[in-house]
Amino acid sequence: MIVIMINLSKMEKWVVIFTLFMAFLSQIDSYETYPFKNQSLLLINCGIEGSEDWEYYEGWDWAPDIGYINTGIAKYIQPQPNINVPGYLNSLRYFPHGVKNCYKVFPDPKYKFLFRAGFYYGNYDGLSRPPTFDLLLDGGFWATVNSSESEHGPIYKEILYSPKGESTSICLVMTHDNEAPFISSLVMAFVFVDDGAKPVYKLMGNNTALHLVSRTFFGGLDKVISAWTWETCDEYTFRIWQPKSVPGYLNISYNVGNENINGCLGFNYENRPPDSLLKNAISAANVSDSISLQVDFGNNTQRNAYFVLYFMDYNLSSENQNVSRKFEIYIDGESKKIVELNGDEVGQVATLYPVEVTGIANLRISPVNGSDFPPILNGMEVYTASEIVDTGGGFKLRCSCETVLFSFLVVLSILFV
Repeated sequence: MIVIMINLSKMEKWVVIFTLFMAFLSQIDSYETYPFKNQSLLLINCGIEGSEDWEYYEGWDWAPDIGYINTGIAKYIQPQPNINVPGYLNSLRYFPHGVKNCYKVFPDPKYKFLFRAGFYYGNYDGLSRPPTFDLLLDGGFWATVNSSESEHGPIYKEILYSPKGESTSICLVMTHDNEAPFISSLVMAFVFVDDGAKPVYKLMGNNTALHLVSRTFFGGLDKVISAWTWETCDEYTFRIWQPKSVPGYLNISYNVGNENINGCLGFNYENRPPDSLLKNAISAANVSDSISLQVDFGNNTQRNAYFVLYFMDYNLSSENQNVSRKFEIYIDGESKKIVELNGDEVGQVATLYPVEVTGIANLRISPVNGSDFPPILNGMEVYTASEIVDTGGGFKLRCSCETVLFSFLVVLSILFV
């Protein structure tokens, strides 16, 4: 082979060089081709055709995924009767070729981020065979997607994560033959900047990822927490809060206007909960009663969980200085924290981590002697935690790229000796 190359004409040598150079370029994930650096918010409507086709849904602009991925096939979904699907899930991108296909995004490294991938099968391929596949985040396992669960509506996979390099990859991995992965939407939203006094997921280390199990607000019945504005002071970081009615407990609502407080109520508390969450709660009926709830972690594998519980009783304000709600939090019978709400401190956020759980965890909030009122609960977030291996992030050459580059340099040296 070397002899043949040496005997090539000058023009033929340049053809060989050009061919090898193009092979080298094709193997590089060149981040410079993406102009979207240091983003704090990105809403991607997967599968929209055309780089200029931004869509407007629920008060926000959703971008097409052109520029974040260059593989896969875009597809629109026919509306399904009796299934309410947000407009940004009416298209998708599916990946019949290759085992792994990846999006590249560029989060601002000074934030923690919420990543949420949305999936709605909608029988887009006419096969009535929803696939199962895996999601990876920066090469680490994120979740398994069983899209048959989207038969009655979209499903979401969400994670809180501190990006390590100048880019983050979200990969869809084929795990079963003839089951092409797909994705309908992708959200990347910053989760504030820690300022010490009001920390954000304060026990979440930089090498910890939090996988969402549930995010619930109580007492608001079927109320939907809207996107944030200065008028509503509701959800600011694109967290989805599911309203939950709990039979056997009282639903409490507080008529608190923003004019009565210094700015948004939630900004005074850890994780900046939406004001609607803090203005609604469930309460035990009697001062001697407990609140008991279960959290299903899906299987009997032991893991570390991250609990965040939100408490507020705005009625315990200045006119009620001498009374309090005092209660103790138990998980699977083990005491975790005592909380007291009174006129000086009408709200608290309790973060519990690490909590070892297996299967179904039993949460109990019980009154402490001397409490004037029964236990209360406004909202709760539950995650499982995983540790991230820091690979350093940034630009990397794949093995195949290194091989092509080495071959290119060797041939170049031979051709021009």
